[in-house]
Amino acid sequence: MGTIDLLFDQVRQAVETDGGGLTVERTDGGFDVCADVHDRRVVDVAYRAGVRELTIHHVAVDETEGTFTVTDDVRSVAWEAGIGGPRIALRASLSRSLGTFRRVELGSRWRRGADGRPEKVAGYAYDSAQGRRLVERVAEQMGLRQRMNTWAKVGLGFAAVGLLGALVAVVAAILVIRAT
Repeated sequence: MGTIDLLFDQVRQAVETDGGGLTVERTDGGFDVCADVHDRRVVDVAYRAGVRELTIHHVAVDETEGTFTVTDDVRSVAWEAGIGGPRIALRASLSRSLGTFRRVELGSRWRRGADGRPEKVAGYAYDSAQGRRLVERVAEQMGLRQRMNTWAKVGLGFAAVGLLGALVAVVAAILVIRAT
């Protein structure tokens, strides 16, 4: 049994121990962890939080290096149909983002109690990184080291180029001001 198989089995077992809410599925390059869209609890929390996206955590292991990567794949769908003013409207959009992302939504519903004071009826917390944190915890227990995923490296590279460009612009501005 390889490292990827062991990590897959332990993550699946951790999901079952934690009470579900996530699915763990094998893929060609490793496995995926995402919210269980068939679990009513997960759907209710996401709906209350206004979440209209699904985060899939793609996990890959480099057995020779003893490292793993987790790439977040955020997919969102929006649609609208009906009468929009003087004409019928039909719109849809689909987007996908790869890298490392986190979306946290916290909220609660309140009502006025019998004594006139507000009382909490329900609360919810949504965190898109729940699956990633679970994988990181299990992999760390196995002694694996995490590497930054490719898309996060690309984003970091663009940020570095932008920072360098801003620094050059500031230095150029200072030199122009001093020259005048």
